Amino acid sequence: MGEPRLTIHVQGDKVRIGHWPGTGRERLLVGRTPDEALRLVILLHNLCPSAHRLAALLALGRQPRPDDERLLAQEILGEHALVMLRDWPVALGLSPDGAALRGLGALTPDRLLRLERDLFGMPAAQFLLIDDIGPHAAPAGPIAMFRLVADWPVPPGPGPVAADPTYFARCTDDPLIASEQARGGVTLALRMLARLREAARLIVELTTGHHAPRFRAGVDGVGVVEAARGRLIHRVRVEGGIIQAYTIETPTGAMGGPDGFLQHLLTAALAAPAGLREKVLAIALSAADPCLPVQVEREAA
Repeated sequence: MGEPRLTIHVQGDKVRIGHWPGTGRERLLVGRTPDEALRLVILLHNLCPSAHRLAALLALGRQPRPDDERLLAQEILGEHALVMLRDWPVALGLSPDGAALRGLGALTPDRLLRLERDLFGMPAAQFLLIDDIGPHAAPAGPIAMFRLVADWPVPPGPGPVAADPTYFARCTDDPLIASEQARGGVTLALRMLARLREAARLIVELTTGHHAPRFRAGVDGVGVVEAARGRLIHRVRVEGGIIQAYTIETPTGAMGGPDGFLQHLLTAALAAPAGLREKVLAIALSAADPCLPVQVEREAA
């Protein structure tokens, strides 16, 4: 069995998702003690390790550490910044700003200040006060890219939000996002704006030390964490001090199935005018941001 990957088959205006969810890494946690599993889980899931470690901790009935809120916020912000500063330019045929990408792995106070300028062209708290992004927002790179996509003649994508496994589902309480959604539906530009707004909230949280709740223990054996891409759930059954069963539900797993969220999102993207279709498809993929390598295969119609 090869490496986990997500294959997207495009045929005309139709999309088919070929989803290889991986090699069952959770099986390596079965038969181990909880302490062994906690050490191993971040090695098995080195993408979003803070979220996975925290979900495992909660599922195993352990208490979070005092700095877990901060570490999770940093991890989500770093992933959002990578999408906005690397994936958006590539999707639009532009060159990413290498200087803006440096230092995202260590979000010091100085780096947060620079990230505000890179993302918004203004302090994050000021950006969150904007109720109409068109005339007021400074022309920072991601803002300019959002405006470009907002001008595309592309219809809204899939709904309802309740079925959305991505970060967008937790952004709809934002007044600007709610008003824009009511006016024009869930467009690709609105998904970009939601990422910008959540990034701004995370910067404010990291600056002030006051964090929104992003994790909870569910019923016994369940840990739920709002991770960079969406909701992450670990489920575990322990008997006699040994793990008997372990499953992980990821946002990518939730979005990637047949007739699932990702298929509907990309099918909507293919309704774009022919001259824009490749860019719209790439921006749609960045909105989903699967945590697997993605291979797009085009087939004869």
